[in-house]
Amino acid sequence: MEASLEYSEEALTRALGSLSPMARSAFAAACAGRLVNSYDHVSKKIIGAEVEVLRKILGEVWKFSFGHEHSSLTGAIEPLSDLVPDEDSEETSTDDIADDSIAAVLYAAQSALGQDPRTAAWAARRAYEAADRHAAKRLNEAEYTESLEQRVLSSKVVQNELSRQRRDIAALVNAHSSGSSKVFESLKSRADREEVLSSDK
Repeated sequence: MEASLEYSEEALTRALGSLSPMARSAFAAACAGRLVNSYDHVSKKIIGAEVEVLRKILGEVWKFSFGHEHSSLTGAIEPLSDLVPDEDSEETSTDDIADDSIAAVLYAAQSALGQDPRTAAWAARRAYEAADRHAAKRLNEAEYTESLEQRVLSSKVVQNELSRQRRDIAALVNAHSSGSSKVFESLKSRADREEVLSSDK
């Protein structure tokens, strides 16, 4: 039986540190984009207008990845603080994915604005944590045991997201020798149609 992939922020940050700021931003935007797609799927009839704000900011991050100026990003991320879910909100079913999506988009924007590879890794962590939480809820166990933790880790939704992250990192590392533009286009194209909370490849 093939061993389950695991999330290692240390290893991911190290890999991201070897990439260009544009490549790191592309990776973060892909992770955030998959989260926003899941957010859109569950919240469209409730608070879907927020999704469009997140997509607009991600669009600016992708522009930076493709070599454009990011002068508008600083102002674009200011509204994110207004999108943080209210702890007293009655719409509890979407709060987790909303929080993860908003945070991941913010980290992706910060990745484009700064030089710290950890911000891109944090976007990936929010995607992983969203998948982990989703798998745990589906298993619906009363107590979170070590056995349950392993079942969550090996779940299809978690393994698929970790596989996507590993796939994207490998593509970006290889892009150093084969050119970045086509790789970024491929990442964006996949991220536009993939969802963190989907168990489909």
